[in-house]
Amino acid sequence: MRFRHALLPSLTIFLISSCNAGPTVPANGGGTPVAHGMVPTDAIVITDTGSTNMLGFRIIIGRNGEASYSSGEGHGSAQLPGSIFSRLKFDVVMAQPLSHVRARTDCMKAMSFGSSTFVALGDERSEDLTCPASPKGEALKSDVEAVTQYLHVRNVPRGQGHELPPQNY
Repeated sequence: MRFRHALLPSLTIFLISSCNAGPTVPANGGGTPVAHGMVPTDAIVITDTGSTNMLGFRIIIGRNGEASYSSGEGHGSAQLPGSIFSRLKFDVVMAQPLSHVRARTDCMKAMSFGSSTFVALGDERSEDLTCPASPKGEALKSDVEAVTQYLHVRNVPRGQGHELPPQNY
């Protein structure tokens, strides 16, 4: 499957898949949120920006829990377990509007290794979830960690991966 990026610039989920990624399914239109087209407005998008030394990742999760991802290590798709998907959906709904999910102002990040992580739905996007400033942000951060762990997605050093394809705007 060739991964297509969102028209929604800030609504992209970045995921990195290792060689031992979770179960994958073919991208044949069977509920895959992104297959040769645009990202649906009801898709949950997770974005990790990467950093100077690391490649980021994108994950797009459709309304049925099908996750498509792209990272410096490649791309693919998988059906999220119901427990992970249900918790993510609940936390996204409870955090709306996502633009009110703030980052701590005192968050310290390394210049070369500091990346930012966002969750988006439609035209709403959270602030950086690396250092959330509220329980709603903490819940979303935990959900992102559960999704990336299930999919075996991680940031990859720039010299060990491939740049992500550009987003469609």
